[in-house]
Amino acid sequence: MKLFRKIFFQAILGFLLISQFTMAYFLYASQKQTLKDQRKSQEIIFIDKFREFNRKVEESSKLLKNSDGEGRKLAAIQAFREVFGNNGAFYQYGEWVYNETPYEFDYTGISEAEVENNGEVPIQTIDGRKVMITFIQTSDSNIQAGILYYQDVTEIYQRTQILFLKGFVMTAFILIAAGAVLRKSLYATMCPLLELKKAARSISEGNYHVRVSESRKDELGELAAGFNHMAGTIQENIQELTEINRKQQQMLGSLAHELKTPMTAIMGYADTLLTVRLSDQRREQALQYIQKECSRLSRLSIKLLELTGLYEEEKSGLNLQNCQIENFLIHIKGLTGFTLKEKGIQLEIQCSPPNLQKMADVDLLTSFVLNLVDNAGKASDNGGKIRIIAGDEALIVEDQGRGIAPEDLERVTEAFYMVDKSRSRKEGGAGLGLALCKEIAELHNWKLSIESKPGKGTRVILSWLQSGYQLENTWQKDSVILEAERTDSTSV
Repeated sequence: MKLFRKIFFQAILGFLLISQFTMAYFLYASQKQTLKDQRKSQEIIFIDKFREFNRKVEESSKLLKNSDGEGRKLAAIQAFREVFGNNGAFYQYGEWVYNETPYEFDYTGISEAEVENNGEVPIQTIDGRKVMITFIQTSDSNIQAGILYYQDVTEIYQRTQILFLKGFVMTAFILIAAGAVLRKSLYATMCPLLELKKAARSISEGNYHVRVSESRKDELGELAAGFNHMAGTIQENIQELTEINRKQQQMLGSLAHELKTPMTAIMGYADTLLTVRLSDQRREQALQYIQKECSRLSRLSIKLLELTGLYEEEKSGLNLQNCQIENFLIHIKGLTGFTLKEKGIQLEIQCSPPNLQKMADVDLLTSFVLNLVDNAGKASDNGGKIRIIAGDEALIVEDQGRGIAPEDLERVTEAFYMVDKSRSRKEGGAGLGLALCKEIAELHNWKLSIESKPGKGTRVILSWLQSGYQLENTWQKDSVILEAERTDSTSV
C-alpha cells in the first residue's frame, strides 16, 4: 500500500497547491483591476473638483487683488474646504495648511511614491488602513500649493481576504469529497497490482497454479495477462523439472530393484559352482544362466531408461521378437528356482496352446514376469505355490499368499508404494516392481489388471489384447483362463 499512499497524497497535495495558487492569482488580479477602476473614477472626480477649486481660487484672487499673502492663503483654504471638504488635504508654502482627514500624510513620501509607482495605483497604509491617494502640485504667480485627495480602499482588501478564506474553506470541502472519490478510484486502479503482489507471493511460496483476473482492457489487463503467461510457463517448467526428477528417482530405484533379482540368481549359481561338485552338464547349465543374466543386465539399463522416458519414449525403442511362450516360461522357472527353493515354494507353469507365440521385447517381458514371481514369492508362506498360466488372451501369475487389501489395490502400481512398508524393506523391496510391470505393459500396448483378496492370494493378469481380458468366477476355479486346458501341463 506504500505506492497507493504516495499517489494519493501527491494527488491531494497537487490539487491543493494548484487550486490555492489559481484562486490567489485570480483574486489578486480581480483586486488589482478593481483598484484600477476605482483609481480612474477617483481621477475623474478629482479633476472635476480641481477645476472647481481653481475657479474659486481665481475668483478669490480677483476680489483680493490688493490683499497680502495671508489673505490669499485664507481664500485658498476656504475654496479647498468648499470643494474637497474632509476628503483631502491642502499643502501650501511648505506645510499642511488644511487637513481635516483622520490621517497624517507625509508630503515628501507622497511625492516620491507618485514618482516610483510608474502608473501603478498609489496605495499607502496609514494607521492600518489602505488609502488610495491622488496628489497634485500647483504653482502660479499668486500661489504655490499641493492638493491631496484620498479614498479609503481598505474594504476592497478586506473583501479579497474574505473571498480567499471562503475559497480556502470551499477548497477544503471539495478536497474531502475529491479525496474520497480519488481514494476509491485509486483503490480500483491499484487492486490489480495488489492482486499481482499476492499472486507473486503465492508463487514464491510454491503455489504455482495461482492466476490473476484479466478482465481489464487497459495496460493493467495486459500486465495481468503477461503475469499469467509467466506463471503458466513457470508452472510448466516446474512440473517438467519435477517429472524429470521423479523419473530419475524412479529410474535409479528401478535399476537397483531390477539388479537385485539377476544378481541373486548369479550369486546363487556362483555359490553352487564353488561349493557343490556338479556334473559337467549341470555346471554348463549354471554357467549359461550366469552368462544370460549378465547379458540381460547389460541391456537392462537401456531398457530402464526407455521406460522412464529419459532416453527413449517411443515404441520404436522396443526390440520386438517372436517369443515362444512355453520355452520362455521354462526359462523363467530356471531363473527363479534357486530363490524360491530357499522358501520351499513350488512354481508351476502352464501354456496352452503349446506353440503359443507373442511379439514382445523378451528382456522386458522377462523383467515383467520375474517381478511378478518375486512379489508372489514375498507374499507366499513357506511351502506355498505360485502358478504361471499363459493362453491366447492373457498371461496370469497367481499365488496363494497374503493378498492385498481393497484400499491398497488401486495404488500398488504407483512407484514406491508399498502395502507393508516394514516387511517390504525387510525383504529388500522398494515398491517399484508393479510400477515397472505397468510401464512394460503400457509400452507393449497390453493391459495389466490385478485381482486380490486378503488371505486368499493375488492374481495378476497381463492381457495381450489392449481391450483387456475378462475372468468369471476366478476364485472358484483353479484352472481357468485357457480355452483348452492341457491335462499334461508342463511342470519343470
